[in-house]
Amino acid sequence: MYTFFNVLMIYLWGLSFGVSLFYLLFLRSTVKMIKKDVEDKYPNIKVIPPLVSRFFFGCNLMFFTLTIVLVIRFFVVEIWHIPTESMEPTYQKGQSVALNKMAYGIHEPLFNTTLYGNNAKVMRDDVIIFRMPDAPGVNFIKRVVGIPGDHVSYIGKSLVVKNSDGVVIDGLSAHAQLDNKKISGNPYFFEQAGLKNGHWVVPEDNYFVIGDNRDHSQDSRYWGFVPKSNLVGRVF
Repeated sequence: MYTFFNVLMIYLWGLSFGVSLFYLLFLRSTVKMIKKDVEDKYPNIKVIPPLVSRFFFGCNLMFFTLTIVLVIRFFVVEIWHIPTESMEPTYQKGQSVALNKMAYGIHEPLFNTTLYGNNAKVMRDDVIIFRMPDAPGVNFIKRVVGIPGDHVSYIGKSLVVKNSDGVVIDGLSAHAQLDNKKISGNPYFFEQAGLKNGHWVVPEDNYFVIGDNRDHSQDSRYWGFVPKSNLVGRVF
């Protein structure tokens, strides 16, 4: 989760990047033109840029390169480490995965607005990383099983998902899923108003997610839906 200080630093860095880019693209070319004009007019004079100018150019070049790396890190791709066993056997605890942070759009962190890809679709079976609805500073990794409009039920360790066309997931879903025959320590599911325990209807712009290791996963069954605005990205 971005704090105000982190967001402020991002914007200050962006401003510095703009100044650096302006120097690299415009001021340096202007200096080169002046140097060429002087040398053309006075062939016997060789204009040597001062050491300070060359040092400043080198610093700007390094700053420019570092900025590109940070932009990729914050907005394009991130390496993420699996913190728990909730996605076993698909992903092991401690395993590293590549996260596509552009999969569901590029988000501006200060006002939480989508700059690009606002209509990007989240599909069933996507493995996503998202900010916890009740703990924004914590990121989770889970699998999407229910999209807006789906009717989801989890009764007797059997997952059933229905949309307007019928059943799309019946029993175990197609991907690998760990069933270690152990009952979860928390039998109390999240209850949606007007529905029986263990039954949910996914609202608009929300998603129902479950860990592959269902007996050891805190997910939508216990704390509810994931809003679209909380999505961080999709695992490649």
